[in-house]
Amino acid sequence: MQSKIIALALAGAALAQHGSGYAQTMGPVAFLWPPDRPWNEDQDNIAPCGSASGVGNRTAFPIDQGYIALVAQEEGWDIAVRIAYSDDPTNIADFDPVRGNISEIGEGHLCVQMPDQTSSIQVGDPATLQIEYRSLEGSENETFYACADITFVSLETWIASNDGTNMCFNATEDEFSFGTQTYSLTALPTESGDAGTGPDTTTTTQATSTTSEDSSTTVPASSGSRSAGNTIAVPSFVGLVGAAVATVLLGLSICAGY
Repeated sequence: MQSKIIALALAGAALAQHGSGYAQTMGPVAFLWPPDRPWNEDQDNIAPCGSASGVGNRTAFPIDQGYIALVAQEEGWDIAVRIAYSDDPTNIADFDPVRGNISEIGEGHLCVQMPDQTSSIQVGDPATLQIEYRSLEGSENETFYACADITFVSLETWIASNDGTNMCFNATEDEFSFGTQTYSLTALPTESGDAGTGPDTTTTTQATSTTSEDSSTTVPASSGSRSAGNTIAVPSFVGLVGAAVATVLLGLSICAGY
């Protein structure tokens, strides 16, 4: 019980990191985890990575049961998730799709399960993850790019490092209330499609596909992957800070009773 509460509080703390200051360092949509290359406003419409920076520090990424966490400060559409298995991909043709496109993402956080890697990919191999998506720039509908550089590690190594294991969460307008806004945090689906407990996640009984009157996002399962993560719907990017406070307060109040 306490481990789940701690995980919930950690996820809430992650939400609190992304206020107005963070919003000035990213495009409409970005990688929350693994971290992406430095954002540059003059480059974010240029393929393949939307950044003036090349390959930098690589993030340890689990070869099985991996996921990406996206953060959006504006609506995005037709989000393609791709991967390049090379040291330094320089062309969009270097990237292969890993799942079907995500039709839409609203303001907030989105967790997407990645397929397990094939036997040809080994621990220690480098790769680069890419998102390509559409969003408004002024009044124009533009294409944007972002990349995150990774190195594959075993799932056991990744869990032991605790790097990113608390960053996969879905915030919805349902259960946790703070002021006039309510939120909940939902566990990543298992291979059976039900919400389950993974490393440092929390379990709820609500469906992993959620809808809000303000905004909604649904991530369909890819036919080629073992599992697929679904989604978030929140009314305000900055309002997520309220969720963090509510989450931590909830965790502290419950822990105090044990």
